[in-house]
Amino acid sequence: MGFLDTQIILQVRAGSNRLPGKAFLYYKGYPLFIALAKKIQTRFAQVLVATSTQKNDDLTASFCEQFDIPYYRGDEANVYKRYVDTLKRFPCDHFIRLTGDNPLVDLNDLAYGLDFFKQKKSKVASSRMWNKKDEMIRTLPKGKSIDIFDTTHFMNSYKNVVSKEDQEHILPFFKEEIALIDYKSAELNRNYSVDTLEDYQNLIQNNCN
Repeated sequence: MGFLDTQIILQVRAGSNRLPGKAFLYYKGYPLFIALAKKIQTRFAQVLVATSTQKNDDLTASFCEQFDIPYYRGDEANVYKRYVDTLKRFPCDHFIRLTGDNPLVDLNDLAYGLDFFKQKKSKVASSRMWNKKDEMIRTLPKGKSIDIFDTTHFMNSYKNVVSKEDQEHILPFFKEEIALIDYKSAELNRNYSVDTLEDYQNLIQNNCN
């Protein structure tokens, strides 16, 4: 695998606690994460899946193979390590982190965020950050979040990641250095994430026409 400027990495695992198997729910003819990957491929050169080595993610890998999506299988609980290992297999200058259960991520937002990241020469840029009261501030609604990392900085930081929260959620570890991407979204109070069956029903009802 050659070295690329940008990788777009979809974080996917079958073992969801709130909605088990949600990665395999169908949206526009594909499992959620494949639908997102296919959409990204219409505009960007490289998208891949970072999933786990657990038995229930055999199906995740099978779908990736079926639809020609590159993938890597790594640690289920330590998501940060899974990214580190994925980046060793698929090297790049920087990467965009998305989750496979958010198929409504906007491609224009991806392009804008990437331009922002490059122009600001950021180490970490995101549509989310924390204020001094440790409250999350968003410039995109939940379910359309975008995180972008300088790969070298991300890899070098791993030795300092010790808490389980940072291993699982990644972005909070970098909260002191996030450059907040200045999106101008009018939908900040909406939720586009698929975490429950009701979320999935809303997705199908409102976005499959």
